[in-house]
Amino acid sequence: MFPISSASMLPATVFRVFSSLIFLVAGIGHIRAPEGIVQRLSNAAVGAQITQLFPATPLVVLSGIIMLFAGFALAIGFRTRLAALALIACIIPITIAVQL
Repeated sequence: MFPISSASMLPATVFRVFSSLIFLVAGIGHIRAPEGIVQRLSNAAVGAQITQLFPATPLVVLSGIIMLFAGFALAIGFRTRLAALALIACIIPITIAVQL
């Protein structure tokens, strides 16, 4: 294998940091103002069914915490694969619950 120079890692690092900003901003929004997201979740068909089983506000705050910590880990390059898996595990149920 050829050694990887720091110059060739720069684009990947910049992409990783900017990608993580999406989750950091969303996580902060979920934690600071969950009411709007809870309303959106309650208005969605699948989301309404989920909120009958589980209280919506703790779910929204929990997803915000996951996005915040995993997004921060991704930004600083700490356990990036685990951070990406946590974000995927968080985003897929959110997408199903809100978009369907």
